Formats: sequence, C-alpha cells, structure tokens
Amino acid sequence: MTPSTSPHPDRRPRHLAARLATAALGLLCAAGALATDVQTALQQQIGALTAGEPLVFEGVPVVATDVLPGVYAARDHRPAWTEGQRVEALRAAVRTAEVHGLEPADYRIAAIERAAQGGAGGTAEDQARLDIALTDSLAQLLTHLRHGKTDPLRFYADWKITAEDGVEDLGADIAAALQSGDIRGVVDRAIPTYPPYQRLVKALADYRALQAGAGWPTVSAGDTIRPGESSPRIREVRTRLRAGGELAGGPNASSLYDAELAAAVKRFQAAHGLTADGTLGKKTIAAMNVPIGERVDQIRVNLERMRWALHALRGTFVVVNIAGYDVTFVRDDKVVWKARTQVGQPLRKTPVLRSHFTDIVLNPNWTVPPTVLDKDIIPAATSSTPTRSTGASTAARTSRTGCVRTRVPGTRWAGSSSTSRTGTPCTCTTRRRRPISSAPSGRSARAASASRSRSSSRSCCSTTPSGGRRRRCRARSARAGRGR
Repeated sequence: MTPSTSPHPDRRPRHLAARLATAALGLLCAAGALATDVQTALQQQIGALTAGEPLVFEGVPVVATDVLPGVYAARDHRPAWTEGQRVEALRAAVRTAEVHGLEPADYRIAAIERAAQGGAGGTAEDQARLDIALTDSLAQLLTHLRHGKTDPLRFYADWKITAEDGVEDLGADIAAALQSGDIRGVVDRAIPTYPPYQRLVKALADYRALQAGAGWPTVSAGDTIRPGESSPRIREVRTRLRAGGELAGGPNASSLYDAELAAAVKRFQAAHGLTADGTLGKKTIAAMNVPIGERVDQIRVNLERMRWALHALRGTFVVVNIAGYDVTFVRDDKVVWKARTQVGQPLRKTPVLRSHFTDIVLNPNWTVPPTVLDKDIIPAATSSTPTRSTGASTAARTSRTGCVRTRVPGTRWAGSSSTSRTGTPCTCTTRRRRPISSAPSGRSARAASASRSRSSSRSCCSTTPSGGRRRRCRARSARAGRGR
C-alpha cells in the first residue's frame, strides 16, 4: 500500500509552530498585563499608606510608612521582589538577625521563604501587598540594627539619646539597594563596628553553642578559697571554668588551687566585672552559677543597649561605660586608650547622653560639687554617727588623704572662716603621697614618711572652736602611719 502524500507536506509543522508562538505571545501578554496590574495595585496601596490608611499583611501591620512611599516612587511603583536572587539575598540577611540577638520571625521570615520558593502567586493585589511587606521587613531590619528594636525613652525617659543622632537616609539606602540588588551589602553596613559590640556578638554565638550542648555545672557554696589553698570544691571550679572556656586542658582531679586555675579565675572575674584578684568568694561563685540561658539573655540586652547608643559611631569617639566605671577612646575604629572613671550614685545617676564635644581639660582642679557637699559631706560632718566615707572621718581613717577647706559660692558655706562656730566643711581629696624614695638628701626614708604623716594631719581643718576634731584627726593619722 502506497502512503498518501500531501501537496503541502510542511503545512502541519508550520501550523503547530504558529500555535505555539501564539500561546507564548499570549503568556507574555498575560504576564505583562499582570505586571501592569501589580504596578497599579502598588501605586494604589502606597497611596493609601500615604493617606494614613493601615496596611496589614498576614496579621502584621506595615510600619515603615514614612519610608515606603519614597522608595516606590523612586521605582515608579514597579515591584521590587520579582527576582528570585534578590529575595534569596533578603532571606539570608534576615536569617543573620539571630546572630545579633534579634528574632527573624519579626521580619516575616516565613513569607520571605515562601516567596523565595516561588510562592508569590495570587491576585495583583496580593502580590503588591507581599512586595510592600518584604520591603517593610528590610526597612525594619536596617532600623533595628542601626538604632535598636525598642525605643530607649520608653524605659529611660531622662536619657538624651534619640534615633535622629547620626541618622542615615533609610529610604535612599533601600532604594539604592533595590536598584543594585546589593541587599546583603546594605544590611552589613548597618551593623555596628564598635569592637565591644563585635565581641558580644561572638560571645552570644559561643554561649548559644554551650546552651545547645551540656551547658555548665554549678559550684557548691562554701567558705572563701584563696590561691594556694586546697578544697574539694576546687574540682567543681575546674569543671565549671573548663566548660565556659576560661580554663584550657583536660580533666584535672587535683583539689589544690594552683596558679593555672587562679589565672583562669581572674579571667572569669575580669570578664564579668568582678575584682580580678583570684579569690573564690561569694560573688565569684554566684557569677559562676548564673544559668547559661540567663547569660544569653543578658548578652542580647547589652547588644540592644549598644545599638541604642552607638549607632553611626565610626572613626574617632569616646565611650563612657557607666556600669563598668571606665572610659574608652577610639580612634580609627580601634581602642587606643582606656581608663577607670568616676560615676554617680543610684539616687544621683550619671546622665546618659550622646553629644559632640570640642574641648577636653586634662588634669583639672577638682572642687567638691555643691550637690555632693550638701547631700553627702555636710550631713556626715554634722551627724553624731561616725562615717568612714566622707568628711574628716575619711582623713582620720588614712593618712594618704589630706583634708582641705572647700567654699562653695552661693551657699551658706561661702564665707565661713576657720574659726567659725559652725565651721567650714572639711572635705577630702585623694592626693597621693610622694614615694618614700623621694626623701630630701640627708634625711632617712622613715623620717620623711613621719614628716608627711604629720603634715597630712596638720592639713585637717577645725570644725569646732576648740579644735577637738583637728586633734582627733591628727591622732588617728599618726596611728594610721604607725600601723603601716
């Protein structure tokens, strides 16, 4: 049988190709129409935001209402998250929020992951709402990394720190990132570069790894243990510090408090704001027994506090750590100087502020502030109860300090004389004595020391006409000198 032939053998393939081309063109037209619809929906929803109407995505409201209109206006309201690579970069950036003690769920990580897997379907209005939600998540993440998640003024109304200090143009940064596709870059630039912040980030990762494992054991309470002594509790201390990373090496069953363990204890004390003397007292043992989950929470809180105060601090600046009693000078993002500092009291706290300064006074003359004089020194000097912290009693306790007369203008102590019945308050300065080796030629070191003790006692002012306080000050100073 002879197969039939057609006068146009290529007509069927041509017809099939034409139909496929028509279908593809139809899909392109449909996609173009949908994109146009999404763009129109974006313009409408952004307009509603600008008018003050709320926009909610999966039960969570959009909050960056002051930033989003400018971002989408710069894009002519075109969708920002249609490219899978860009959505994937946002997902990676949100995942890193956990490294800084933040919660990825606060930035709609579930919706971002669905979008990254191609689940951005639905109507044009749904896609527009998802696009706005993803941009809002990026804006929140950048804001929280730069200024913190919470507002410090909600907890500390007297703080002089606002998000406007060193604020960057958030909308411009987001628009540039969406234009270039460098989502990870704009997030990395928002992370604080202050070295203590970076150390806390590393500590958070280390402590979370310990928390996921066995954690650390507790140390039994007991008497104070000093280097060189022996105690069965030393084994517990070794196990605790080895688990925390302060002590290297393998298991050691020795109950002797040796030099290696003392060095590890000092490292632990310094890291937790304790006096690094190596003594295993109540405070050190209590710090060792703090649960690891509580330590993780403390680190997260301190990271947030750093974000409050250290945003946009780069280059050269000074930071005062009030809780740690120290001041740090940073130059070119590196710590070049650190020293102890004096801070206020719980009832008269050192103010927390962020400001610019132009002048520094080195080695200033220190005068007792009026508040300290009225609230601390005068009540102590007029009280019948002896005190060991202020006034002439401080000078009587040690001959290393000298009492000096302080007159405060504008107070009732301004014009008092040394023989006044009420007397001028006798305050103390922490003037360090000269070394014994600096005795004048021809005089022994013991004679020079005795002379300085007498001179320090003579510097005590009389607060009574009879000079009784002066004699007591001199007598106690002499006894203190003999006791050394």
